[in-house]
Formats: sequence, C-alpha cells, structure tokens
Amino acid sequence: MQSNGKPISELNCGAIWGDKENGVYRLANLNLANDVISLRAQLSYMVIVKVADLITKLKERAVDRACDIVTKKPTRRRAPRKVARPPRCPVPARSIQAGVKKPHRYRPGIVALREIRRYQKSTELLIRKAPFQRLVREVLQDLEREMGLNDMRLQSTAVLALQEASEAYLVGLFEDAHLCAIHAKRVTLMPKDINLARRIRGERT
Repeated sequence: MQSNGKPISELNCGAIWGDKENGVYRLANLNLANDVISLRAQLSYMVIVKVADLITKLKERAVDRACDIVTKKPTRRRAPRKVARPPRCPVPARSIQAGVKKPHRYRPGIVALREIRRYQKSTELLIRKAPFQRLVREVLQDLEREMGLNDMRLQSTAVLALQEASEAYLVGLFEDAHLCAIHAKRVTLMPKDINLARRIRGERT
C-alpha cells in the first residue's frame, strides 16, 4: 500500500511529527497522520479476516475428517488359524462343583498296617457267628448221613468253642504260609504257600 505516492516503508516518523516545543511534539502533517491511522486500521481488519478464514477452513477440514471416519467401512480382519488341540480328559462332576472337598486318601500300605495292629491287639472273633453256625450245621448233617444218626444237636457254647479253635488254626496256618512267601522272596500270599505250610506241619493235602 502507498500513502501520497510513497511506500509505507519510506515514510518517516519525522515527517509526521514536527519539532519538539516545551516537551510536546507538534503535528507537522495532518493528512499523513490520518493516512497512517487508516492504514493501521486496514491492516488490523485484514489480519482479523485472514484469521477468521483460517479458522473456518480448519473447522471445515475437521468436519470432513469426522465424516470420513464415520462413513469409512470397517476392514475385515483375517480370522486366526485354529490350532488342533489334543482332546482333554473328562473332568469328574465332583471336581466341577464348587465347595466340595476332595476326600482324603491314604498311601498304599498305611491302612493295612493299621488293621494288622488292631487285629493283633484284639481277642474277639473275626468270623461272623451266624455264617459259621450254618457251616457247622451243614457239616453235621453230612456226618449224620454217613454215620446213620438222627437229630444231633449242638449247644451254643459248643459252636463258640468250634469257632475259637477254627480261627486259631487258620491264624497259625496263615502265619506259616506267610513265612513261606517271605522265604520265596515274595510279599503276595499264594495257595502253594499254604500247601507248603500244611505239608511241613505233617498235614497231607
């Protein structure tokens, strides 16, 4: 822009203000001062207009960008490849239920040793009385047929005496058979161990 035919850069402040009198500058050229004021107002207006245009363009770009993001089609992602897994063992229903405590299980041999100690301390009969009594009566009936006897009876104390003697004999026989199994470097009792124990005792099988 120009003022009075001269560029703005060539304007001299001394041309606007005159000499200093009594500490106050005297305005030398009133028209030039008015031109400078109007030029400054025009520059301020131009800056405001440019800034407003810039803000408007930025808003339009932001709106267009948002519309593009909304209208953009989602890209399809490739599904992950399925990896063949080994079949899982079926889980028991007891472990699925929450709050069910797993029953305690002793190691092998603990319960067997406990039963051995308990039976060695006790003196009670190990065989049930009713089944043993039926067995005695069955054997007695066979003897009646062989001997030709009729109506043989047994007292309850006699049946208990027979049971005591039978259990004592069986316990001793199994003890000897167990020693035979240990002699054969085994821990499992077999029928041949019982036959060997009876043979050593003098009982013929």
